[in-house]
Amino acid sequence: MEGKFFVEGEPKEGSGSLYSHPFVVSKRLRKLNKAKEFERVKKEGRSRGDRLLTLKSAPNDLGFARWGMLVSRKVGSAVTRNTVRRRLREIVFGLPNLGGWDSIVIVHPAAASAPSQALARSLDHLIKRVGFSRPLQPLGLGVPPA
Repeated sequence: MEGKFFVEGEPKEGSGSLYSHPFVVSKRLRKLNKAKEFERVKKEGRSRGDRLLTLKSAPNDLGFARWGMLVSRKVGSAVTRNTVRRRLREIVFGLPNLGGWDSIVIVHPAAASAPSQALARSLDHLIKRVGFSRPLQPLGLGVPPA
């Protein structure tokens, strides 16, 4: 059963890429897709927020983190919402495996005008406040380690 959660392939010599490692969970499996999954996190999860984002997280038994994003119309037009969603997706999928957590990132309207560095710092800060079980590595986006 364990094999179905991992991408296939061998790491490339000297590539150092996170996604070239054979035991990295595929992006498809790292997403929350179903309404039932979102509702469980909303109901059972811990919530922390700041000016840009709110993070709701609940433990899962999968051994890897799964992420969902909520970007309402209050954030802006469809183009703005999709831009924010893409920037956050890059940040989230660049994170190391944080263990067995399901998390929802709720985007506030101020995030539409915030630079990617501010979004990364905000998410990093919220992850630490929620209390993920594993220590975090720097995000690799020029964010100084805390």
